[in-house]
Amino acid sequence: MRIDVHPATPLVGQERLTKYGGVLERLPDLRICFAHGGGAFPFTLP
Repeated sequence: MRIDVHPATPLVGQERLTKYGGVLERLPDLRICFAHGGGAFPFTLP
C-alpha cells in the first residue's frame, strides 16, 4: 500500500483526517511518497 502526499495550503479537509490517527503504527510497511520530491512539504507544517 502507498500513500501519495501532495502539499496544499490551507489544509483542505483536515477535520476528516482525525479518524486516520495511528495509521503508521498499524501499517509499519506503509510506503509514503511525497510529490515534487518533498521540496514544499516543510512549508506546509504549522
